[in-house]
Amino acid sequence: MALAALIISTVAMLLTTLVALACLELVPQSGTQATDTADDQSLPIDLSEGVLRSKPSAHGLPSELDQARSHLVLFLSPTCVACRKIAESLAGNTPVGTTIVVTAGPDDRLVNWAVQHGLHTAIIDSGYEIVSSLGLTSSPTVIGIADGSISFGTGISGMRALESLLEQRQGYEVGFVPTDGPPKLAGRSVDESRRI
Repeated sequence: MALAALIISTVAMLLTTLVALACLELVPQSGTQATDTADDQSLPIDLSEGVLRSKPSAHGLPSELDQARSHLVLFLSPTCVACRKIAESLAGNTPVGTTIVVTAGPDDRLVNWAVQHGLHTAIIDSGYEIVSSLGLTSSPTVIGIADGSISFGTGISGMRALESLLEQRQGYEVGFVPTDGPPKLAGRSVDESRRI
């Protein structure tokens, strides 16, 4: 009788293991589908009254943006998986009418990450001056600029959400431009010796 109980218990354990393995085979498919759907999402960010309708340069962004009719500022961090995927999708090309800011880490690490992903014209915000001034606490994030003033902020989940924001800029040139030149430290050129 003890032997029969042991056999039944062993068979039950084997069946449970087989069912678990079969379920694990399904996880990558359903995980991919969930990621694809999540890649489309954006979530508006409540920007303070001091940020909305203010000039981008007041927050450490390039003064040229104070004259922009329609522009997006994309904030990426090397510690963020979605940011890495966006950077890889951009493949060294910056969307027309977009400025990229890389933040959350020491200068050298951020510069190396930007260069590794071909984001050569990115602004490096290692001291969190720009993100702190804007009140941003997560990435990837997009700040919209309309008629030279900050008009909205939104968190995005991936490249599809970024593409959707780019498409919403109707009447403006859509496309990608290769990025050349070194990244900038919060608007200043990066010294070549700082690169590893």
